[in-house]
Amino acid sequence: MAHHLELLACVARSDGDVSVEEALAIRSFMDASGTSLADIQQVSLLLDMDHEVDVERVVQRLAEEATAWTLAEAVRDAYIIASADGEVTNHEISTVERLFELLNLPVEHRAKLHTWGRNAAAQQLLGMTFISASLDQVQSRRDSGSRPHAGGAAARDTGRETRVTTVKRSVHELNPSKD
Repeated sequence: MAHHLELLACVARSDGDVSVEEALAIRSFMDASGTSLADIQQVSLLLDMDHEVDVERVVQRLAEEATAWTLAEAVRDAYIIASADGEVTNHEISTVERLFELLNLPVEHRAKLHTWGRNAAAQQLLGMTFISASLDQVQSRRDSGSRPHAGGAAARDTGRETRVTTVKRSVHELNPSKD
């Protein structure tokens, strides 16, 4: 799993900026997989734009050690990370393409995998949109029950502010050595 997460960090930083959304998505992957502290620290270092990263080495290790199953997960997750901030850039996709090159995948398979990765990311983001809207509704109902005058857009904004604060805290936790 460490090489998979390292690939995701390389994808996130490949366009010159690691967005809050990308960092949060990587944090979510780490939380879900029970990532070790050492791996969390390694990924945090890779997300630090002040730190030089040997992307070729990261991609090479993943290509050498992964199975078809874990590679498919890595490609899917790379597209999810690339799309987390709303924009999939050519720089982000070039990291995935380099992985395909190292695996010597035929060009027609690469194209199909790129399409599959985009579709998988779109489905992930669609699911997150549905869940987020539902959570906002639940939070609005809770807020309106405890404070009669707070509701509607204001409650949704408060819920969003809470999530953004949580995201910022999570991003900071990804790299605790930075102040």
